[in-house]
Amino acid sequence: MKYQCVDSFSVEKNDDDGFYESGSMTIMAGTMWERDMSDNRIIGGDVKLDNPETMEWLEIPFSTFIRCFRQVD
Repeated sequence: MKYQCVDSFSVEKNDDDGFYESGSMTIMAGTMWERDMSDNRIIGGDVKLDNPETMEWLEIPFSTFIRCFRQVD
């Protein structure tokens, strides 16, 4: 399913193996994300989202997902 960010927020940066990288990443309102429904989590977040345009991924608490995203399909 596809989701659009409706409220910008920041998350800590992690590499593809889940290791912390210095700094943070801002998720901008208007960006499109696809929800990964698998149980495969890298850093233990409740919801995993992938951005097919930038190849970025994030894992966030369910409360952040509900507050900052809306389903578009």
